[in-house]
Amino acid sequence: EKGTITEFMEPWPQIEDEVRQAYYSGQIIYRIETGLRWGDFRNIFIPIKKEFSRHYALGSDYPLSNVQGFQTKNIILAFTITTLLIFPIISFVYVSFSWFLQVISNLKKARFVSLKFKITFFISAMILISISIISYIFLLNGKKIIQEKTLEMCRSLASNIGTIAREDLLLDSTYDATNKALSEFGRNSIESINSVYLINAYGKYVADLTKTKKGQYAPESEIEYIQTLKEIEMREEYSIKARKYFLKFTHPIFIEYKGKTIRIGATIFEYDKEKLFRPVYEVQKIIFYTGILLLLVVILITYLLSGYVTKPLLYLTEGTKIIAKGDLDYVLEISSNDEVGILSKRFNEMTFNLRKSYDELEVKVVQRTIELSKTQATLTSVLETAPIILFATDKDGMITLCEGKALIHIGIQRGQAVGISFFELFEDKQEALSAAKSALNGTNIIVLEQLERNTFEVNFNTLYDAENNIVGFVSTYFDITENLKSQQVIKDEKDKSDKLLLNILPFKIANELKLNGSVKPILYNSVTVVFTDFKGFTKIASHMSPEELLSKLDMIFLQFDQICERRKIEKLKTIGDAFMCAGGLPEVNNSHPIDACLAAIEMQHFMNETKTIIEEISGEKFWDMRLGIHTGEVIAGIIGKTKFAYDVWGDAVNTASRMESNGDIGRINISNSTYEIVKDFFDCEYRGKIEAKNKGMIDMYFLNRIKEKFSRDERGITPNEEFMEIYQKMI
Repeated sequence: EKGTITEFMEPWPQIEDEVRQAYYSGQIIYRIETGLRWGDFRNIFIPIKKEFSRHYALGSDYPLSNVQGFQTKNIILAFTITTLLIFPIISFVYVSFSWFLQVISNLKKARFVSLKFKITFFISAMILISISIISYIFLLNGKKIIQEKTLEMCRSLASNIGTIAREDLLLDSTYDATNKALSEFGRNSIESINSVYLINAYGKYVADLTKTKKGQYAPESEIEYIQTLKEIEMREEYSIKARKYFLKFTHPIFIEYKGKTIRIGATIFEYDKEKLFRPVYEVQKIIFYTGILLLLVVILITYLLSGYVTKPLLYLTEGTKIIAKGDLDYVLEISSNDEVGILSKRFNEMTFNLRKSYDELEVKVVQRTIELSKTQATLTSVLETAPIILFATDKDGMITLCEGKALIHIGIQRGQAVGISFFELFEDKQEALSAAKSALNGTNIIVLEQLERNTFEVNFNTLYDAENNIVGFVSTYFDITENLKSQQVIKDEKDKSDKLLLNILPFKIANELKLNGSVKPILYNSVTVVFTDFKGFTKIASHMSPEELLSKLDMIFLQFDQICERRKIEKLKTIGDAFMCAGGLPEVNNSHPIDACLAAIEMQHFMNETKTIIEEISGEKFWDMRLGIHTGEVIAGIIGKTKFAYDVWGDAVNTASRMESNGDIGRINISNSTYEIVKDFFDCEYRGKIEAKNKGMIDMYFLNRIKEKFSRDERGITPNEEFMEIYQKMI
């Protein structure tokens, strides 16, 4: 691919006369041969020397197909890229520019941008960017081609010169053949060549086309570069002295010695970059200037053509202006059978339908006016009879409407307040003034206002115009005096029913019943149940009147209720002379056995004290009370659907009843399960195992009092601070 080096040892009779003449004159020849059976080639012939009537030369052939193929391929690629990219790029630019113009138009209310201008801008921008892209691609492609061709030429020449100058490089001297080859190259080379150097492996310039560096040594960096170079390479360097860029093509020179490849030097070609690429720059300028001229022509043609295209649209625009002014009888002339003609036809149809709708609308307006008048009369009638006041104001708070029967409550008549400031009329009503200011700021507010003995609900609502600007507010006064009275009656009755319900049921259970209409049964793992019963109740009661009997029971159970409430015990029910309560429900707690025992001591003490006082004062017999306590598992819930009752069930209830029936009068009998919990706080007396009905033998204890160290009094009824401190930690 890169050409072959051939040494002609024998005469070549078929050689052309111009080549033979070049041999005789010692000139280097560059030619391009086309139409050969093996393709097109570039020929380079370099004479070496003449000995014994024989001429020797170096010849190099390089196929041109590489360069031509490269050029064609890049040109096709350039046009393909342009075709694929130019339209979307211009479309994006056009849309962005249109959007920008629209934003500017909206901000500054500038005049519209015509379609003619947009079309001209679009076409012009597309051509300008196309020219720029093609020009730039051509520049890159041209530079690439020249660079590749120069590189290959330097490679061929460097190989030839290196063959000639091997002896010069090895002996560190310059012979005539090398000088002559460089001189011929300088005379016949292109204008952009600056110099050609031959440098040996040690960095000494052996030959120099300009004869300025011969015999000198290259910089260390140049020597290191040459010693590592394996094949021809191109570098770009900037000369501060010459103030220009140079392209340097460096080709290493090797020899074969005893089977080894030895580097003996290098050939350096130095080109003026600006001069080398000048043809490309000139062609690029031609393309650009031609494109600009083409752009101007296209702009002119596009402008004239877009004017012809947009003329029907301007005519259509003028027609819409006439119709917009109210001339619905105007008809657009249809002069073309294209999209504009179809648009004109549809526009005439729209105008016809609009005129028809307008006629129908006039009829509806007349009908609506009649209906509105009727509505106005109805509204006036309502305002004159209903307990309502209606004010309307402008944005400054000046009253523009004043209606309503209830105006009498503020001492004015219908329409009398029109023209007066709302803020002056109600200057002593700070809440109303604040609401009015809020309504003028766009916030609707409802307030209550007292006028004489009547209470009004006042709605302050903002008024807006068609452009959503605040133009005032409306305040509507509704007399809710009777409504408030009704609500208060309802509230009072509700409070009574809630209070009655709370007297029957615990607070938590009552709330659940009100919310859900029912109460789910709940299993409590630990509850302390207390039973009381009066001994001799029937015998003593037989000597009392019913009123006296109920009075005494009410007095006793009232005290029990207060004790239960104080000790967090829930009263469950009374059955005749029996009283039943429980701790630990419906709110679960850990202290219910202690709470029940404290309550039991207070109850038993109250009964004992009451019995002593009554018998000593009146001499009448009074009841003795047995009290039983047991701690265990129960189920609690609501009984009944009309007459509700909160009750508990389970073995613990039966056991507590047996504790009461197996106790002694004036004493408290507790079960073993209760004893195990309260024994550290109370003095208890073990009674042994006692048989209970349907329960068998049960351990029972008498609860006597609070332990002395925990008691505030001598009888062990009231707990002291130490007791309460331990109690608080427990709960």
